[in-house]
Amino acid sequence: MQCHDDNSTIICYVRGVVLADGKRNLKVDRLIPHTNLPNCRSNDRRHTRGKGLELWLVDGDRTLVDPNSVVSCLSVWLCDLPEPPSYDFYVSEILYQFEGRWKYREIAKRQLLPGEHTTIQSPPQLMPTMKIFLDIYIDSFGTFRNVYHSLDGVYLQLGNMPLSLQKQLRNHFLIGFVPFGANLTDFIQPVLKDIRRLEQGLIMNTIHGKRWVVGALIVLPVIFPRAMM
Repeated sequence: MQCHDDNSTIICYVRGVVLADGKRNLKVDRLIPHTNLPNCRSNDRRHTRGKGLELWLVDGDRTLVDPNSVVSCLSVWLCDLPEPPSYDFYVSEILYQFEGRWKYREIAKRQLLPGEHTTIQSPPQLMPTMKIFLDIYIDSFGTFRNVYHSLDGVYLQLGNMPLSLQKQLRNHFLIGFVPFGANLTDFIQPVLKDIRRLEQGLIMNTIHGKRWVVGALIVLPVIFPRAMM
């Protein structure tokens, strides 16, 4: 999207909507053209490729903008995602600061949004889509007084809920307990299988009628190898 910022127009990539000082704001990453690239010589190929359609994503420099400052919406293809039928600009590299110097890396090195880990299929018959984000976490606790061994409780939460609802115990859903000596990887496999199925989309009955529901993980404990997903 394009928005006004200090009497100038900037291009941004929206990461989400947040509340700040009681107001809704857009959390964005800046997208800059080759003319604004830092630490880049005038004869660098970045100035000549793309015929003016290439932008660079400034990673780690997230700012908040007022939705009222949005001028227009643009179609920008991030090249680590499937190519859309048409687009106004594309991004093949990220730009970030490390120890006071600007670095360039391929777009695949960027931090993905939770929803970008999953390719969403089109719902049947143009059915309305609901996206849910799942958070799995583990809490270990002693079973009785001074018993040495403990149980691992595996829980699930819906990341779409407001923070006030996430704090309520009734919204922490127990998946099960992993007793001492059991293999946590084996225990979690059926759950991951169900989540992989949910990633492809399911028709569910909701209070708003039938919806095409798609889910994906926000947080995966480090003990689960990424290859398991």
